[in-house]
Amino acid sequence: MSIVGNSFKRELGKNAGKMVSNMIFGDKHSTPYRRVHNAAPPAPKPSKAQLEHEANLVRIQAEKEMQMKMLKEQKKQHKAELDLQEKMFKEQQDKEQKEFLEKYIIELQEEIRNALDYNTDSPSLQNVNYLISILETKKWANKLDVGTKSLEKNKNRLENELSDIYLLKLNECLEVLSDGLNEMKKKYYLDTLQKFEKRKSEGLYGVIGANVGALAKKAFNLLRGSKKEKAIEENTEANVENNEEVITSSIFFDLNEGNRISDSLASIWERYSNTVDKDIISRRPIFSADGVKDSILYVGINPSYEPADDDVFLKSDDEKSLLYGSLYQRDDAPDYFKSLESFSDSIEKGYSHTNLLYARENDRDLLLQTNSDFIREQLELTYETIVKIQPVAIFFFGTITRDLIFGADRWVNPDTEKDGHFILNGTNIPVFFTEDIAFLQDADKAKLAESVRLAL
Repeated sequence: MSIVGNSFKRELGKNAGKMVSNMIFGDKHSTPYRRVHNAAPPAPKPSKAQLEHEANLVRIQAEKEMQMKMLKEQKKQHKAELDLQEKMFKEQQDKEQKEFLEKYIIELQEEIRNALDYNTDSPSLQNVNYLISILETKKWANKLDVGTKSLEKNKNRLENELSDIYLLKLNECLEVLSDGLNEMKKKYYLDTLQKFEKRKSEGLYGVIGANVGALAKKAFNLLRGSKKEKAIEENTEANVENNEEVITSSIFFDLNEGNRISDSLASIWERYSNTVDKDIISRRPIFSADGVKDSILYVGINPSYEPADDDVFLKSDDEKSLLYGSLYQRDDAPDYFKSLESFSDSIEKGYSHTNLLYARENDRDLLLQTNSDFIREQLELTYETIVKIQPVAIFFFGTITRDLIFGADRWVNPDTEKDGHFILNGTNIPVFFTEDIAFLQDADKAKLAESVRLAL
């Protein structure tokens, strides 16, 4: 057979074998090949310019981060320097203040010794007028504002002591001179003594108490005794009784008379000593001890907690409560209370202030979530106090106070609403629910004042 014929036979056999193989095995034994037309084209290599640009971006970002870090460190260092300077300045101020107080206290002690040595055995009116001129420049530090540092307390205590000595010396002089004074001079000096006694009482306690003018009355035992005739003695006693009546008819009155509030608080705190948060129940409660006659009553929710208050405020007789006097008509009252007084003045009334609760706590939600009976008994005591004050109107500040006392079965029934106010249950006292007056705009205050006038 020819070469061509053999080639044809071989090709035919090869193709026949592939056909049979494919029929039996499929393409499992086929020759692998790459599908070049379906593969992704290779990424183009970045150019030198692109590489340099990307490197610059990285470098710029790194420099930016470094600058931000350096700036942050500089600010931190600058703040530390400012804090250090402020600390050094405060320390210097404290040091200077301490040195001043120490020097001033020494001077006060010397002045007290001189005042004690002031001879009142044979006084003249010149001595009397000299003591009056000194007392005109003196004042008594309020026991609620005696300061928290020992030097400040000592200073205020010595200032009060010095003023007391001068007032006592003035009384001693007038006791000696009273026999030789005519009625006009007696009245003048009695009024002067009462003025200083009033200043002392207002200064120490923030109230005009029943003892105002007690020393003045003692100084003017007008001609009592064996030196004068009985008729003059009786006239003198009548004058003293009249003076007592005038003095004791103060616009202020004691809300804690007979320890009514302090005893009640001591009992409440004892009853709930194991069922109320220990931080709350371990703190002395605070209450207002003075009411003002014919006044508007402002009521907050509860006193805030300040640890230093235990050293600043007056203590009740059992020392289980803290108390404060009225700040009404006090020249040195804080601005907050002056704003309350200003609003009351616009209605031609005085003012009293109290809180619904007596527990000292800054977190009011925590306070109100405590034992409900603990809250209820404090509210009952406050209602009793409000009835004792008999205010011409009551302002309850804030939504919390409203939530506690507003309701058909509570202090203020919603059905009593009339012309923007309500009535306190069991009384005829108009009640207003407002935001704190001290923070209202003038226009809102004027509108509210007009509502009060209409209610009154």
